[in-house]
Amino acid sequence: MSKEAMTTGNEQPANDETISSAKTIADAEQPQTINYKPQTEEMEVHHHTHGHGKKNWKTYVWEFLMLFLAVFCGFLAEYQLEHKIEHERERQYMKSLITDIKEDIRFIGEQQPIYINKQSLLDSLIDRLNSPSASVNTNDLYYYARLASKNDIFPANTRTIDQMKFAGGFRLIKNEEVADGIMSYYSELPQIQSLEVTEQSETNEYRKIAVQIFSAVVFNEINSTNEVTRPVNNPALRINDKKLWGDLSGWVHYIKNTRIGLSEYKKRLHEKGQKLIQLIEKEYHLE
Repeated sequence: MSKEAMTTGNEQPANDETISSAKTIADAEQPQTINYKPQTEEMEVHHHTHGHGKKNWKTYVWEFLMLFLAVFCGFLAEYQLEHKIEHERERQYMKSLITDIKEDIRFIGEQQPIYINKQSLLDSLIDRLNSPSASVNTNDLYYYARLASKNDIFPANTRTIDQMKFAGGFRLIKNEEVADGIMSYYSELPQIQSLEVTEQSETNEYRKIAVQIFSAVVFNEINSTNEVTRPVNNPALRINDKKLWGDLSGWVHYIKNTRIGLSEYKKRLHEKGQKLIQLIEKEYHLE
């Protein structure tokens, strides 16, 4: 039997359907492998496009307004705080100023009767020096002559006003009436100080002549403490010179007039101080 006959008899030829079926079975038996293609680039591109899209003009305007409001509110808060601090400093200055002025007017009030008494004393000294019996009745003469050379310096309290000048605190005073009142009050001090210098100069001239007329021993006895007392009996004078007495009387007159001026300025300062205290207490509610 031929080879072709054997093949024809024992095996059937494979057709297309059989091949296809076998291939399907083979594919099913193989493990399925899935290749995932990296999509990093695609995802990144998609994310970039979604998160950082192009801004329009409304977005820029809104962001600018928000930034401006934040800065402006911060400025207002800082300004308000600074204004509050300065207002409190102003009140503290006014309270301290009132304390200073009260001390001034208290001193003037206590000393004013003494000023008036000293003016009367100087008149008495002038009368005694020009009296015909001056060299005999020396009791009053020594007493008045020793008191005449005692000066009183007004201790003006300028602690607060000086601090305000040096620290620029005067600019904190917003009330013009108060500022004018303060300037008017302290403008009196230079006048008082100028008259005190004049009084001191006149008193020095008076003393130069007084030491020629009166005994230093007697002066020491009647002025051994802070007070002057009358001498015993009628102590003798060092010299009986009408011309020196006349010169001394002239300087007593100058001292008297200067002290009258001082008394008037201090009286005016006292009145201004009282009015200024009332004004400050009213305007700053310090009553």
